[in-house]
Amino acid sequence: MKNIRTTRSAIAVAIGLLGAVPAMATPITIYDVEVNKGEMVSLTAPITDDFAFGQIVLTTSVGTIDAWCIDLFHTIYVGGGQNLPYTTGLILTNGAGQPLLTAQPEEIAGLIVHGNALLSGGGGPDDSLATQLAIWSIEYPGQLTYTAGASVTAETNALIALAPELSGDGVALISLGGQQGLATASASPTTTTTTSEIPEPASLVLFGAGLLGLGWFWRAHPAGHESR
Repeated sequence: MKNIRTTRSAIAVAIGLLGAVPAMATPITIYDVEVNKGEMVSLTAPITDDFAFGQIVLTTSVGTIDAWCIDLFHTIYVGGGQNLPYTTGLILTNGAGQPLLTAQPEEIAGLIVHGNALLSGGGGPDDSLATQLAIWSIEYPGQLTYTAGASVTAETNALIALAPELSGDGVALISLGGQQGLATASASPTTTTTTSEIPEPASLVLFGAGLLGLGWFWRAHPAGHESR
């Protein structure tokens, strides 16, 4: 994800969730990608670049999805007039294709739910960027290094510490080219179920306002909305 600026038509960016998230293995098409309350950050690992990042709002064939980036190694461009085929699935790997440990997908989903709630409750750019940085920190443990403002850094660290206490039902948005790029999530049910009552994953329909930040990074590209 690089050089994300909402004032330019071609920028590298990353993911989101629907009011009603599609069931697993549901095909969707993304038509428009926008950054919500993005703020500049300088990454030095696992990639090196400066860009504005935060929650991503997707206009899709199944509705509007609030997404977060979970993929620093593939590109999607900001702007409308796109026709990007995706499917949905479980959050299983990071953007480098490395399997996530058991706790990571739930912590990422929990951060997505928490971040969506912060922004829908009036949170600003610091909240948006700190949530994204916390998601990447959980996804790429010990690998993410960045330079941001003191308030963003402090909030990011607080969110990382909070993540094990959070939970959510996460859905990955996976490009039909094979890479996972984005994620969204909804709040986990508060009721307790017995083993016989637990539905199969393929039958779950998730509800909520945000997914994990599977994200694609947005590279600035003067020619337009090309994605790869």
